[in-house]
Amino acid sequence: MHKLSKCFKAQFFIISAALVITSISIMAFYLQSLFLPTATSISVKGELEYIDVARDVLCKFYYTEKRFDTRTYLAHLEEVEETLEDYFAEHGILLSITHEILDNKIIFRYNLSGFGFKSESFVKAPCISWWNLHWLYRRPVLINNTLNSNNLYNYQVLVVLDTQTLISSGKMRADCGDIRFIGSDDETELNYWIEGGCNTPNTRIWVKVPFIPANGVRKIYLYYGNSSATSESNGTKVFEFFDDFSESIFTSYLNRLTDCNSGDFDPLDWCTVSDTMDTITNTSSTYYTPPHGSYLNTGNTGFCGDAGLVTELTIPNVNTDLLIEFYARTSGGTRAQYRGVAIEKNGYGYAQKDCDELSGGNYNNVYWLACAYRRAIPVPPQPCSNLVDPETGNLYTPPLIDTDWTFISENITRYRGETVRLRILVMDYSCDWCDSVLSRAELWVDDIRIRQYSSPEPFAEVGEEEVVVT
Repeated sequence: MHKLSKCFKAQFFIISAALVITSISIMAFYLQSLFLPTATSISVKGELEYIDVARDVLCKFYYTEKRFDTRTYLAHLEEVEETLEDYFAEHGILLSITHEILDNKIIFRYNLSGFGFKSESFVKAPCISWWNLHWLYRRPVLINNTLNSNNLYNYQVLVVLDTQTLISSGKMRADCGDIRFIGSDDETELNYWIEGGCNTPNTRIWVKVPFIPANGVRKIYLYYGNSSATSESNGTKVFEFFDDFSESIFTSYLNRLTDCNSGDFDPLDWCTVSDTMDTITNTSSTYYTPPHGSYLNTGNTGFCGDAGLVTELTIPNVNTDLLIEFYARTSGGTRAQYRGVAIEKNGYGYAQKDCDELSGGNYNNVYWLACAYRRAIPVPPQPCSNLVDPETGNLYTPPLIDTDWTFISENITRYRGETVRLRILVMDYSCDWCDSVLSRAELWVDDIRIRQYSSPEPFAEVGEEEVVVT
């Protein structure tokens, strides 16, 4: 009898558990028909896991209304709880549900009891979470990587946003200082940098996204609408290397020619050591984006040798290609020599040189990322052609820096994992005329960054606005 009793209890418990599961499934279907005609609109949204019936209903309500209104949701929560409790009571099962708002999240606590079965659980509902209730608006941002077969890690993604409309409607600060990007968990703050164009239809913002799946889509959130917030735009935290010259890591240097007759095949020698090299600064008030840029100015005498700004860095060894990007512009006299941005490393033979009027070899001890040669006014500057690549020995012509701000983007993948020196420089080893007004040169550079690149690149799509009412 004792064994039969245990067996009967076991069977009874299994039957009871099955009844509970069946009841929950029926209830889920019932509530689905109440609050949303079909389940397809939920599955299309993707990436949310529905842990219990109450949470499922609330998520469906959220995706229908596209709105997180605390008062509306509290009323709806009570309606859901009462409906669930009544339904389960009709089937002889006691279901008790309560909720609380904790850290801007709605938390469910439920007891399901009957036939000696009882469970308790805490459930977070991310579908109706709101990162911070002090921010009144948000938009989902979909990072589309469907055409790229690579998983991307800590990848810099460009988001273009119409901040002009948001600012004019009073939804965003005039300085874009309340912009925040939050990860797909709606909890983790992501680093971002506003490149420029605040209060325009095409504000450019770079966001560092921790993970973007191969051939997939990653969702993050853009929050705004907090008049008390201050900007957290920070390019250093976004890119592999960054300098906007507000607190530059570049230092100045001078390699002045001391013997202009050495290597000078022309008896006429204009090179002196008394030139007035005018300005080498990494905090110029002339910039592409405020508050600062870099500026080199040889002054009206020109400069004999090379001078500029330099910093040493180790190029990260990432699993993607790497691009170096910056803005530059130039001006100069009719005999102005080479000026631009270059990479140099041990083995390139870079050092202070003597005159080299004929071969031009001194200009090949760096790899020019962008360069200008000769006069800029009124004739545009000329390209620095027929240079020799110090890595391969091949001839190349780097991109031309013009008199207006020029955007430069160059692939530097070959330097991954290497320690190099990045130089912003003017270089004149011609000797004759190098310290005359005809050889004067000016160079401005701003917003240098190194970022990952994987082709075809993922692109960002900004979704519809969602609102929180507290």
